[in-house]
Amino acid sequence: MIRLPLFAIACLTALSPTGARGEILHSDVDGFTVRVERQTPATAQAAFALFAVPSRWWSDVHTWSGDADAMRIDRLEAGGCWCELLPDLGSVEHGRILRWDPENGRVLMRAELGPLNALPVNGKLEWLAVAGPDGETRVAIRYDVSGRGLVDAAALAEAVDGVLAQQLDRLVAALGAGTTQ
Repeated sequence: MIRLPLFAIACLTALSPTGARGEILHSDVDGFTVRVERQTPATAQAAFALFAVPSRWWSDVHTWSGDADAMRIDRLEAGGCWCELLPDLGSVEHGRILRWDPENGRVLMRAELGPLNALPVNGKLEWLAVAGPDGETRVAIRYDVSGRGLVDAAALAEAVDGVLAQQLDRLVAALGAGTTQ
């Protein structure tokens, strides 16, 4: 069985926001699924334009370098890398775009975020931005993680839910304000 170090779970939990969260759709020893949704008056096109620049909305606290300015998505198309440069000239791949479907407001990535990066798991991270009939745009994240024997999947799902909710809240706030700090 795969056991994520309790320290890593404790750090994720401690850094997770206590505000509005998403929804844990399932968690068991084989993985978990988390979904977070928000509404914004911004267009779906504006949401994807901002999504493509994670340095403008991702939190410094949830980076390997401690600086969201080190994060980038090199191109918004299949094969595009969501990567981060590290201070020691190293780098981290957070995700790789598998499908970019602007007509349906969807980006699908393979992504093993944070401490999941070191585990034998597979993560699929889907970003959606879809205009609704009321003029609002629904922005959503769905994150499916699967692997062998994730012993602490429930605790990990709870922490990941909080982190992703915080990031989506930052993206929505940046859409309204034009920037984040």
